[in-house]
Amino acid sequence: MANLKRVSRPGRVRSVLGAAFGALALTLITTHPASAQAYTFDVSLTAYNDGVRAGAFAGGDGRNDAKITFVSATEVAVTGTVHDTAYDGWCALVSMTVNDGFADARTIRRETCGYQSSEPVGETFVKPRVYNLKVAVGLRYPPTGQVSWGESKKLDSPYW
Repeated sequence: MANLKRVSRPGRVRSVLGAAFGALALTLITTHPASAQAYTFDVSLTAYNDGVRAGAFAGGDGRNDAKITFVSATEVAVTGTVHDTAYDGWCALVSMTVNDGFADARTIRRETCGYQSSEPVGETFVKPRVYNLKVAVGLRYPPTGQVSWGESKKLDSPYW
């Protein structure tokens, strides 16, 4: 009788496992895309001092709208410009709060002082979960720190 040797084929085992993992990865990528659709909202907010338009949060030239973009369930971006539009001694400010009303809320403020001054705003919030974003424009009086709030807008995340 002939001497029979058992021959292992490690290359075949690796290729079968590689194909299985490749198929799994392809399924995950196609069913869970890395980038979801972004949702963009236009906002233009104004603050008044004794009936005079004294501050605004809008686009770069003050006429276009600022943009709030919910990039994903975990990220929201705000782009625009805060404008000081009155010669009254008050500074214009914008306040952006992600997850307003929740324990993990975070607020960022940007301001500009001086008649017809402006400050570009470009903020991105990344959280484990974004529920909403509240943007408000106001006026701050530097000698006392007093803040007078104008218009605000609260947007719920379309992913929530």
